[in-house]
Amino acid sequence: MVLGVLSSTGLGAVPGRRLGMLRRRGSGAPRRDPVAGPPTQTALRPGHCDWAPLLIELAGQLDAGRIYDRDIPELSTALDQVLETYGRHPYIRRTSERG
Repeated sequence: MVLGVLSSTGLGAVPGRRLGMLRRRGSGAPRRDPVAGPPTQTALRPGHCDWAPLLIELAGQLDAGRIYDRDIPELSTALDQVLETYGRHPYIRRTSERG
């Protein structure tokens, strides 16, 4: 049973050559995986200088009501964890003990 026509270039043959002369991997144009979808985006981890602006943006979105009510409990848990960890930081403990 034939379901469709498959061209020789679809099988990896170089145009103008016989089907037996298949391209080796790494030569010529990059191969596309017909099963793979579009490339996925990878979330970047914020760097040390990114946190203050991100937290300020979060505060602004909370003030403006742009955070869904359903997200508040999870956000609250995450912020509690940040504050607990912040309080354990050696520099923060030293400066709070001084005054």
